[in-house]
Amino acid sequence: MITVLMIINAVASVFLVLFIVFCVYENFAGEDAAKKLLKKLRIPLSVKQVSVIGFMCLPIMLITEILIAEMMK
Repeated sequence: MITVLMIINAVASVFLVLFIVFCVYENFAGEDAAKKLLKKLRIPLSVKQVSVIGFMCLPIMLITEILIAEMMK
């Protein structure tokens, strides 16, 4: 069970880092450039959908981190 939580935590962490990089790019280049980047990378999501996924990764990461800490006791 702890291995599954660690995998979920790692995946959420990677998505969170990618989301932060995407947000920085969007702030510097603009929303139109972010849309073009998503289209160029063939990611079928809008900028808003990427934001929702990114914001959902943070609580997932925190919850799995807490569960892992509780299971390690």
